[in-house]
Amino acid sequence: MSIWKEFFDNEDDKYEFEQWLDSIPGDETDEEKYNREMEIQHAHEREKGKYTDSEYEKWLEDNVDDMAEQQSNPEYPEWLVTTPNFTMVVSNN
Repeated sequence: MSIWKEFFDNEDDKYEFEQWLDSIPGDETDEEKYNREMEIQHAHEREKGKYTDSEYEKWLEDNVDDMAEQQSNPEYPEWLVTTPNFTMVVSNN
């Protein structure tokens, strides 16, 4: 049944995925059921302030130049971690 068989190395994972997919109600194809469930999950995540992988990747593409410019600064990133017992400066340099 699985149109996703190449995504699973472990037969148990594939079996569990297929069981989940079969439990989704509807007369659509497996791919349509999966896509519908992912849209529901992504909508829920957006409500909670989370991003999908594709949204994050798009954000990275849009901001990669700014990030590279910031990282070329010799003092980036540098921050201070302070606790009652010690103070530490964290830096990539």
